[in-house]
Amino acid sequence: MRAGLSLPNPLAKPPLEQHSPLLSLLKIVKDVRPLEYRRVKRDGEGKFPLIYEYLDGVTEWKYSISSCLLEEKWHLGANVSTLGITTFSTALAATFEFYVNGIQRGRLMLLPPTGKDPETEDTFVFRRFFGITADVPEPKWVQTLCVPGQAEIQKQIAASHGALAEIHKRIAADEDRLDACKRWYRLLYDDGGSLEIIVKESFELLDASVTKTSKVKDDYRVKVPGFVEGVMEVKGTHNAQFAKGALRQLAGWMDEAIAQDNIPVKGIFVGNSARNDEPQSRGKLFEKNNEDYAVVKEIVIVRSMDLFCLSILKQLDLLDTATFWREFYGCKGSLDATKYWERLPKDFQIPSVELQP
Repeated sequence: MRAGLSLPNPLAKPPLEQHSPLLSLLKIVKDVRPLEYRRVKRDGEGKFPLIYEYLDGVTEWKYSISSCLLEEKWHLGANVSTLGITTFSTALAATFEFYVNGIQRGRLMLLPPTGKDPETEDTFVFRRFFGITADVPEPKWVQTLCVPGQAEIQKQIAASHGALAEIHKRIAADEDRLDACKRWYRLLYDDGGSLEIIVKESFELLDASVTKTSKVKDDYRVKVPGFVEGVMEVKGTHNAQFAKGALRQLAGWMDEAIAQDNIPVKGIFVGNSARNDEPQSRGKLFEKNNEDYAVVKEIVIVRSMDLFCLSILKQLDLLDTATFWREFYGCKGSLDATKYWERLPKDFQIPSVELQP
């Protein structure tokens, strides 16, 4: 073996590689030239006082940062601030503020080692940046000991926890009651089976009997004492209006009911069109030609938002249901709900609602 040449030991373990998940996120280039901290420009000190307080405590400068970028593969939006600019135009620290859809979602700070022990660095970060007191954790055997006043305080804490649990139970119950109270809003925006359910509940609130007779035909049969049976179809759409096909489908269910029971029926169409729009911007459910078809077939057309108004009036005891049902069954085409909206107290009005004649 020649002097100055050493052969590798085949039994020696390879050195452990330090891994940081940030290495795959950032592209950092270091500059190892010696620097003079007293000549550093303190840009942004007013915005980042804690970072400069940290930098003031560094005892040994081993490098500065010449470049810090995000890897393009992450497709993240970030504002980068470099702090402590040296005479080499390098930086001593940097911050990344991450944004998603224009909203700040997090921040990453790059700080140099202080030249002291890691525990000192961690303590500074915990206490100064996050306000966390990094004390030595209490060992388990301390739990078997007691000092004066401890038992009374523990009893008070236990009592407070019990009271807090009761408060949480009351809040949960009140939230359930609130959800039930607000279910009527579904008449303004809902669709599908959920809309059908709240429409059914609304008709029942108005003293009608509503039943489901078929899973594949009309949605409901409606019975009001003194009037013929109603065949009801309920639909929702994000479109401004429904097509005539919706009325023709209802007319088909009416014909089947007449053929099956040999009795006259009333067609009822309840619709929630433009359901994604604010209620005050909505108009009629059908254009005039289609509404003329409803008049011929003696179908009454009701907007679910008008049904919302009627439901609120009924709960406030401001609706004469007997008079309403006479008007309802006598209607051919769109039900004019203008007078019902006018009767609704201001506290329950939809803001700036445009009443449709």
